[in-house]
Amino acid sequence: MARSRSIFVLLVMLGSLLVAVTPAQAPTVPTGFTDSLVAAVPNPTAVQGTADGRILVASKQGLLRVIKNGVLLAAPAINLNAKICWNQERGLLGIAVDPNPATKAI
Repeated sequence: MARSRSIFVLLVMLGSLLVAVTPAQAPTVPTGFTDSLVAAVPNPTAVQGTADGRILVASKQGLLRVIKNGVLLAAPAINLNAKICWNQERGLLGIAVDPNPATKAI
């Protein structure tokens, strides 16, 4: 009797674990938007659009990649890989784009 009760408790616990690790349903894309892969950039940390339609993607390894007209450019715009430490929670972690690129810095 005690053994069958232990097996029952074990089965209930396993069943609750299976429910707990079931992946969540994918989010619904809002009307008027599409969900599609644009480019595969390893370890992306930040994404920013520019006024001229390009997409900048920062990566943990210190690369700033550019997506132009839906195509990932072969060479990174910036390569800081040799100048930064990117282990753990480090790397190129953000991007800031001038909201008015026509202005010039002094």
